[in-house]
Amino acid sequence: MRAFKGFNKDLTCRGYQYEEGKEFHTERAECCDTGFHACEYPLDCFGYYDPAHSVFHEVELSGEMDKSGDNTKVCATDIKIGARLSIAGLVKMAIDFTMSKVNKEAGSDERHGFASATGNCGASSATGYKGASSATGNCGASSATGNCGASSATGYKGASSATGYKGASSATGNCGASSATGYKGASSATGNCG
Repeated sequence: MRAFKGFNKDLTCRGYQYEEGKEFHTERAECCDTGFHACEYPLDCFGYYDPAHSVFHEVELSGEMDKSGDNTKVCATDIKIGARLSIAGLVKMAIDFTMSKVNKEAGSDERHGFASATGNCGASSATGYKGASSATGNCGASSATGNCGASSATGYKGASSATGYKGASSATGNCGASSATGYKGASSATGNCG
């Protein structure tokens, strides 16, 4: 299973030393007790590791597994440490994760598409000339792509990304992350770990 894990800057976690590219094994997996812990949704890592003082890696989990009911945290007996990811890389992976959950059959006007999602783990995406996207909720994620795309995410771990000529992106919350690219892109993140 593909997942994401936070570490201290020296690639330690709870006194255990990890190394990129290496595999590790333990006998038992029980969430919050023993085993190798990671998150399926990349931005859930911010609930355990402060982005300003941590590093994040993509990991592969296998063997026996246990899941937490709180978020996408999962625990396994086997872990392989993959490549290190920047905050922008985590946001991109969060968007990819969100897009993998989107109903592709639901359409919008290609020139002026808009989308909005509200809920505990709401996800929203809009693509088009003037697409706008907004997600509100505990783990909301929002993405807008287009010439004048705008994107906003609000919530405990909201993530927001806008790409385009004049894209704007805003994320607020305890662990919000925000990314904007383009000729006149603007990005803002507020919160405890924004």
